Amino acid sequence: MHPYGKILTIMTQADTKAFPSPPSLVKSLLAGFDTISNHIGLIFFGVVLDMFLWLGPQIRLEKLLQTFLGWTTFNPDLQTQEVADLMDANREALLMLGERVNLLTILRTFPIGVPSLMFGRSPGLNPMGESLTWQVPSFGAALALWIGLLLIGLLGGTFYFKVVAQAALNGKVEWFHTIKDCPWHFLQVVQLSLLWLAIIFAISIPLACVLPFILTGGGSLGTFILVGYGVLLVWLLMPLIFAPHGIFANRSSMWPSVVQGARLTRLTLPASGLFFLTAIILSQGMDLLWSKTDEISWLTTIGIIGHAFITTSLIAASFVYYRDANNWMQRMMQKAKLTSIKT
Repeated sequence: MHPYGKILTIMTQADTKAFPSPPSLVKSLLAGFDTISNHIGLIFFGVVLDMFLWLGPQIRLEKLLQTFLGWTTFNPDLQTQEVADLMDANREALLMLGERVNLLTILRTFPIGVPSLMFGRSPGLNPMGESLTWQVPSFGAALALWIGLLLIGLLGGTFYFKVVAQAALNGKVEWFHTIKDCPWHFLQVVQLSLLWLAIIFAISIPLACVLPFILTGGGSLGTFILVGYGVLLVWLLMPLIFAPHGIFANRSSMWPSVVQGARLTRLTLPASGLFFLTAIILSQGMDLLWSKTDEISWLTTIGIIGHAFITTSLIAASFVYYRDANNWMQRMMQKAKLTSIKT
């Protein structure tokens, strides 16, 4: 039997007192908040990003989308009833997207990135008045901006995750070593992001085939399809939750980190699922509080600082949990091997 399968078998047969305790959710969370309280400067990353997205310039796609809608309306090759119905159903949504979306929010990258309270909000007004707006002139410029901002966001997220991991696991931040190792970590992060993108794209292809039906009135069946897609997406991405942690905690390459994270998630699934569910509830619940302030009020600054502290603490807690869970898994593997030798 494979050692990892042996672990699960032995755990169900042996006295639990003979084995080390699994990682503690509460201790991990407390350690994460304690870490950031002792290294409060680490919230600087999130605060700076949110202040920039709140008070800085905005890059809009409004005129570009208007040009696209006009092109689809007068292009003879697209004059079919299906295309007309689809565009009519989505015209207002696209125009609202162009008016509200700030292309600079791409700086908040996933799965590695600096957390942001202002992500997706893109306020047109702030305490200093109306935001300076620049319209993207062409699709080529939009693509170039998207790629450039994405890489900048991943680079910033790489640096941010590394210093948070150092503070959580070592109790100190080694800035020189972080800068020196940043290119290697950045390469692994780009590879991991491409893997996430490939998985999402692969399962989005079937959804794209039925999307026109959903948008034009799929009713309850359309809702069921969207919910099923979300469940499938979570099921496929769940094993990748700890993939970034191996890169920053153990300096593992992308693929070994993915494999190690998937094993850890599988062996500690109830506890790990509860940990991330708790982290999501804490983060999103506090975001409801931080978002209560008006975007034209300077009180939003309090929300930005609070959000940066909570999310950075939760990321630090995830590194503590990963370390403890990984140590627990290694000890369980050793005991499984010893037990198999004795039997």
